[in-house]
Amino acid sequence: MSQYTVFSFLFQHSEVWRSKVLDCFAAARNDSDLETVYKCSASQQSTYSSALQCKNTPTSLYKNSSSLQYENSLSLLYKKSPSLRAAATQSQTGFTLLEIVLVLFLISLMASATLFLTDNIDSQASYDETKRRMEIIRQAIVGDPTRRINGQTEISGFAADMGRLPECIAELIEVSTAIPSTVPQEFISPCGGASKNIKEWHIDSSTGLTSGWRGPYIQVTPESNGQLRFRDGYGNSDASDAQNSGWAYSIDASGAGSIISEGQTSDSSDDLNNTTLISSSDWLMKLPANINVEIHNLNANDLPNTNQNLVLLLYLDDLTSPIGTSEITTLSASEAIASSNVVKTFTIQPPDNISIGNRGYVIACDEWDHDSNVVTPDIYTVYTGENACLSSPTEISSDEIIAVTISPRQTPTLNWTIQ
Repeated sequence: MSQYTVFSFLFQHSEVWRSKVLDCFAAARNDSDLETVYKCSASQQSTYSSALQCKNTPTSLYKNSSSLQYENSLSLLYKKSPSLRAAATQSQTGFTLLEIVLVLFLISLMASATLFLTDNIDSQASYDETKRRMEIIRQAIVGDPTRRINGQTEISGFAADMGRLPECIAELIEVSTAIPSTVPQEFISPCGGASKNIKEWHIDSSTGLTSGWRGPYIQVTPESNGQLRFRDGYGNSDASDAQNSGWAYSIDASGAGSIISEGQTSDSSDDLNNTTLISSSDWLMKLPANINVEIHNLNANDLPNTNQNLVLLLYLDDLTSPIGTSEITTLSASEAIASSNVVKTFTIQPPDNISIGNRGYVIACDEWDHDSNVVTPDIYTVYTGENACLSSPTEISSDEIIAVTISPRQTPTLNWTIQ
């Protein structure tokens, strides 16, 4: 299409163009100007006289002279009028094919960059959530060491209540079937296999010792199938889903626990491996080689009358048998002065670790040398004063056990009273 055809089209359909044409004629100074405009087109000669009659009324000129709509007259107008050329240029508002392709390319490039950045944000959010959930699992097991009550580290979590680490993540969330005729009530562990039974939370009325499962230690919302799971930030699951909710959780012989998240892909390169989720020092108190016990003699006489062989016994929640004993320590005759105190040192025998939480201890007689005589029944008599060790051995009852709180990395202070 020639530029003249374009001008003709614009003249017919553009109010701006028609206005500029009329302005051009209104600015004509004499008849010769109009002659210059119209004589250029032979096809317009027939309308020349009509154009001359309308020279002072541009609007009428436009209405009465159809020759203004032809190519030659418009071409001349375009060449003679700068303002008309400017209007023609402004009216061309279309885009070339190259411009459209370039814009589409830039839009697609921006969209791709946005998707890439959004994908990275989602991946980082899943990673951060997985790290946060690892910390929740850790605190569910050993509590929060930064929390303090009356200046002392708060003792809480599964390990403090049960005296052991959970054998699977499910033990932090729920227990399984109740075992009939057990007091305190016991439950089958959700970990399956040869897992230990779980005792419910209970308080011994005699000693005030508390122990047992006080969960759930992690609060979760049931999934669509009704199952309770605590998954990582990626929502992973595996064959041991019922036990570990898609995590790879394990504990070793030293009492340390580790956990692994599979990450976003099955490729191990993006696994989140926390080998120090739980260290043995987080929940086990390694007893010193020697523990001092301060013995208070409330009797009016010096005690004992004769030498007494004593041992220190440590108890967990099972008050029927001690979890740790010491070597024999002799309290010599009259060593405990009346209405005074004496400190005796007891050497701890392996295993020398005791779990944090509320535990118990007693000072007992060991006249039967349990260490060297394996056929001697594991029966002790609590030492209460005078010649208690000379009496017949009897089982220790729960009301004779003294409660003590075992805190991480703190040596317990033990006291014993005789009278």
